[in-house]
Amino acid sequence: MISETIRHLIATPGKESYKMLYGGNETSKSFFWIDWREREEEIVYGCESVLKTGVLSDERSGERLFITYRDVRIEVPLTQSPEDRHITLLALNELLFPDYEVRLTMATACEDTAALAPLTCAEWEQLEAEYGADAVSRAFHRLQKHPILFKENDRFLASSGFSRWSQYWE
Repeated sequence: MISETIRHLIATPGKESYKMLYGGNETSKSFFWIDWREREEEIVYGCESVLKTGVLSDERSGERLFITYRDVRIEVPLTQSPEDRHITLLALNELLFPDYEVRLTMATACEDTAALAPLTCAEWEQLEAEYGADAVSRAFHRLQKHPILFKENDRFLASSGFSRWSQYWE
């Protein structure tokens, strides 16, 4: 089910929509948050806490991380660098496809903690049909190899029209 917060972020970008991310029970049911220093397995846990599939899990073995969804298990190609959060998200999306897709909430793209929205692929398609693909992509970034979350924030700023979170509290 697509939350009203997600719809509001697409339909009414700006200060009030941004503030909606930081409160309420609906937010905790629609988004998971990751910090730039987050342990990679917390990303999987956060995603599962929203999706509640019962079949998404992770396993650490020393420096190695494995993610399992249904009966498929993959190793995340970690580099032991700050890019590992981004690498984990890309691997998670690859594993969840074609059932689900996790997207970055653009209002948090340049922060040290980012809100991510996991929806079914059908729900993302529904939003694009209702609001247009451009409006959805302005609010929710489809994760790709670049820009790297938490590392290439200038590229997010240039493409999004957003600025740092502090603009919303001034």
